[in-house]
Amino acid sequence: MAGGELLVAIAVGGILLAAKLGEDLVSRLRLPGFLGSLGAGLVLGPSLLGLVDTHLVEEMGILLSIGINFTLFLAGVEELSNPLLLRPSRRELLWAVYAFAPGLTAVALYAWLGLGLDPNTSILYASAAALISLGPLAKILLEAEHGLTGRVLSALRVGLVAELAGILVFNTFYHGATLYSILATPIFVAGIIVFGRSYLDRGLRLVERILAVREAPFAIIVALVLLAGYLAELMGFNAAITALMLGVFASTYLHERPAYLERMRAFTYGFLEPLFFAGIGLYAPRPGQEALLVSGLLIAIILPPRILAALGLGFPAREALVLGAKGGIDAAMLLALYLEHRITGDLYAAGVLLVVVSTVLAGTSIRTRGARPELWRMKLKEIQLGHDAVYYLEKASYASRLLADKGALVVVGDGYRPIGYITAEDLLGAPYEELEELPVHLFTRPEVPIVDGDTLVADVLADTSILHEPIIAVVDGEGRLIGTLKPQQLLMLATRKH
Repeated sequence: MAGGELLVAIAVGGILLAAKLGEDLVSRLRLPGFLGSLGAGLVLGPSLLGLVDTHLVEEMGILLSIGINFTLFLAGVEELSNPLLLRPSRRELLWAVYAFAPGLTAVALYAWLGLGLDPNTSILYASAAALISLGPLAKILLEAEHGLTGRVLSALRVGLVAELAGILVFNTFYHGATLYSILATPIFVAGIIVFGRSYLDRGLRLVERILAVREAPFAIIVALVLLAGYLAELMGFNAAITALMLGVFASTYLHERPAYLERMRAFTYGFLEPLFFAGIGLYAPRPGQEALLVSGLLIAIILPPRILAALGLGFPAREALVLGAKGGIDAAMLLALYLEHRITGDLYAAGVLLVVVSTVLAGTSIRTRGARPELWRMKLKEIQLGHDAVYYLEKASYASRLLADKGALVVVGDGYRPIGYITAEDLLGAPYEELEELPVHLFTRPEVPIVDGDTLVADVLADTSILHEPIIAVVDGEGRLIGTLKPQQLLMLATRKH
């Protein structure tokens, strides 16, 4: 091994170790682990100690690029595939727009008129600053709450919409606001959706049946993430966003094969993700007076609308900073702008400081509720509920793929209110062509049991008739689904009760 390659290998090993130690430290503080990796990069890089030279970071560039792609692929698998997040109400859409749009507009104007960036780059910088990151938001909320309460689900839906809005704005203006870029973004997104929903799952299953080579589907998934990202970049689309969308559509397949999913998690969370976030910190120069001033102004601009949105979703004033969570695609956006010399080192450092400070404020504003009560005294919304649901207008073929793993699904209508349930038995015997054409509600049984999330576990266990139902719907005070529960889960609860 040449001397330069040896030095890079040593640097990668040292950075990875420092990143995981940092993750452990911040996780003990109940903050998103990526802050530890990013902090390790800031400490080791020119921002503080200067132990890792910039040229070494550039040698690791391919690992950092692949890292964000696989990090977002898993985010798609584990976060965005949750059906409870995919049907925001009109009220949640309005709060999402309010949490994102004012910050986007104000930062873009400030970057253009105050910082001297061109209008296009100003919008790109503003989209990274105003974006809410769903992954850190979910970690903060689920660490603090004992289950998926109504307001937690609302906050996650708002975060998802704001994140997707930031992604679409960034991609539209990344290569200039031309007619091509404005039209290409929705077309490319539509193409990924068609491919993901109609062919990805079938293709992976076909590979599994045809190829006898061990781990072939796993290798195909890895290759697909890499190749799709490369093709996306050729067409002017963002590779990381493409990986995110592929993760959503590969989620059913991977959740049915936990061994593959566990390998993907180990590969990503143990190696690629910490290197990516450490790299974000390693690229940051030592923040000067301008960087500190700009980061302070960015925080002052983006947080007020998020605070009002959190209050509107029902969070108390002491927890109103929770929607400030950042870190993920926004960090990748900042790095892309910096590496292409569209923003200065001070503006990059200001953006990184914004990510760190805003997320720390979000994490410290909402704390755990203390020790959990005895299981049988807990409310249903405080336990780990399932998310086995399908929208009533989805094609029956889509439901059939979910039912192959889940057995039963709650069917929800508009406003995410349960209208019935469907089991695998309900689709047996129907021709596949019919399943491709007909909506789920034509196969739905209307008598799904509905239980309020405030109901005690003990009260549910006392109703033995519910054990004969394949699935029950758990709702909030407004009748919207917050989770699902199945007999086997109830039996496990009954066993643990004693």
